[in-house]
Amino acid sequence: MTQPTSEQVAQLHNLAGQLYTITPSLEDIADTTRDIVSSSSRALFVAQQEGRILGQLVCTDMIEPGLRYGYIGGVVVDEQLRGQRIGRRLAEAAHQYGLSRGFRYFDLSTSKPAAQNLYASMGYKPRATTPMRRAADT
Repeated sequence: MTQPTSEQVAQLHNLAGQLYTITPSLEDIADTTRDIVSSSSRALFVAQQEGRILGQLVCTDMIEPGLRYGYIGGVVVDEQLRGQRIGRRLAEAAHQYGLSRGFRYFDLSTSKPAAQNLYASMGYKPRATTPMRRAADT
């Protein structure tokens, strides 16, 4: 995706409502999507059919001294279309992107059993880590 149209922003907003517990505003969706597609270290993958966005995935380049890998996040497929291999195609596209950029591996996090099964079927393995988060305003 290049710079998002207002229609694409509205569709991404609908998907965000299925992904996050608190739905971001349309303005936040527009701003962050513009940031992602303008970045040289992130890629937004969207599955589309006849102009309709069916799902999305964001792949971020993670770089540490001597190591380059990908972090996959923001993955969502429209709830009415799940089970049609859309998520798999998005993840495979991100994998190809990562190979072209020299990634050694990919990390992701999910709490959804169906997503865990999908990723396991694609070769992802559970890691013994504890995801932690801190709000920026604390």
